[in-house]
Amino acid sequence: MRKKALITGASRGIGAAAARSLAEEGWDLFLVCKSAREEIGRVKRELEGEFGVGCETYLCDLADPVQAEDMMRQAGEIHALVNNAGITRDNLILKMKEEEFEDVIDTNLKGVFHTSKHAARQMLRQKSGSIVNISSISGVMGNAGQTNYAASKAGV
Repeated sequence: MRKKALITGASRGIGAAAARSLAEEGWDLFLVCKSAREEIGRVKRELEGEFGVGCETYLCDLADPVQAEDMMRQAGEIHALVNNAGITRDNLILKMKEEEFEDVIDTNLKGVFHTSKHAARQMLRQKSGSIVNISSISGVMGNAGQTNYAASKAGV
């Protein structure tokens, strides 16, 4: 049986690159994104075609604990979790709406909590597994207009 990795934010950028790297190593993949159905489908087809790995896709809003739990159940047994999903809602703090702050914290920070909680439970039963959390330099030294993003990445 091949090992399987669940990767959030896998439709592009770092998430797609992580998926490619794991596919090169022969891992099966469970690729997750919030809404980029076409993009994640393209990543799936490319990796299956190039590396012959098993690849499933799933749309999930990680900020929603019920959706995150359902996603983990659909993924089945995983051996690695790559928490990469993240959003921005940039605005100067004096103009930032509560909703802009909460959206970023809910996805970038609470999403990591939701997925890690379920993965850790499974990995403890398996007595093996890895969780990789992708953060950002913005979590160490923020940028103008990114109070919410910097706070979320510092939390990760």
